Amino acid sequence: MRYRPEDIEVFVLTCNRADFLEQTLRTICGQRASGFRFVVLDNGSTDHTSQVLDKFKPYRIEIYRSGRNLGHSGNFEKAQSLASAKWTMVFHDDDLMHPDYINALLNIINKYDRLSLVGTVVTVDKKPRLVWTTLAKKVKYFESVTDFAAALYGGFSFHFGSVVYRTELFKANRFQWKTYGKVIDRPFLFNVARGGPVAVFTEPYVKYRCHKGQDSQSNVTGPFPDELIALHKRYFQLLGDDVFTRKGRIFVLNNYKLMRAEASRLDRIRLKDYLQNAVDAGATTSQALAWGSCLLPVVLTYGQARRLVSKARRIRRSFNFRWRKGLLPLP
Repeated sequence: MRYRPEDIEVFVLTCNRADFLEQTLRTICGQRASGFRFVVLDNGSTDHTSQVLDKFKPYRIEIYRSGRNLGHSGNFEKAQSLASAKWTMVFHDDDLMHPDYINALLNIINKYDRLSLVGTVVTVDKKPRLVWTTLAKKVKYFESVTDFAAALYGGFSFHFGSVVYRTELFKANRFQWKTYGKVIDRPFLFNVARGGPVAVFTEPYVKYRCHKGQDSQSNVTGPFPDELIALHKRYFQLLGDDVFTRKGRIFVLNNYKLMRAEASRLDRIRLKDYLQNAVDAGATTSQALAWGSCLLPVVLTYGQARRLVSKARRIRRSFNFRWRKGLLPLP
């Protein structure tokens, strides 16, 4: 089957982000592809969001206004209920979309069979500019959900707000907010990815805006210890801790490191207690933590050595270049 722009719909979920929303909407309206469905779900905004949306009356945008704030999960579920095309994207109301992103998505979902979702890496900026470069549509492909989870646990960059889902899978999975809170994005992605392979653009088709007032930047609303432990448990279920397998090694090498960093950020919790709670909850094992605590210094030392070697090579290349150009005096 050959997919067309009409087979994609983009939902923007917004609440009191009028200062950023207009720029976001303009990048979506400015897509080189045309014919996709574009829907804005205003989640009971009390600022001047309505005035911003009025500016887009000439465009083919469907606008749904809620009389009250449904919460992030409620607005997300509303998008699930309204989704009707073959592919669905839920885009952040403060990010910027590359003008060729919809075309790039169509290219990939027509190239690979059975995909469950497609996303992209991003650039992060406090004041992103509407300046774009031509990208080569390079893609990293994950055959299974465990391959995808291993990459994410190992630190692979991925942006939840950039994803286009196969709609039947998007609608079939629930947002488990009570279990995971603010880290719900990874479990939801894993649930969807059980339905087929995953493709991720390795060049940034989205500019992520970092600003004050972002819920993701606030510790007041979490993530809380039980939510983080629940997320580690999900990774553990997918990857295991067998050091004789690649995925098990990825879990062991990152589990202790990540949990130690989380314990340092959390208020009034000791690392020892946090790790014990994780073991009791089935989110890790004493064996995995022991391996991780032993290997972490080695990994850090190896990483520092690699960075020093890389820096030395850059200095050497710069020196050789300047020598050839006659910018350095002969000895």
